[in-house]
Amino acid sequence: MPVETPRPNDDRFRPLRTGFAVIRFVLWLSWLIWTVIDQSTR
Repeated sequence: MPVETPRPNDDRFRPLRTGFAVIRFVLWLSWLIWTVIDQSTR
């Protein structure tokens, strides 16, 4: 991860980065749950 230098317009992109982080977390969580269910039903 590159170090981000704070910019004056950084507040505009903060919700976007937070949204991407939430999407990444939800995708990882759904993959984890799907893997556990797949292993338990095998």
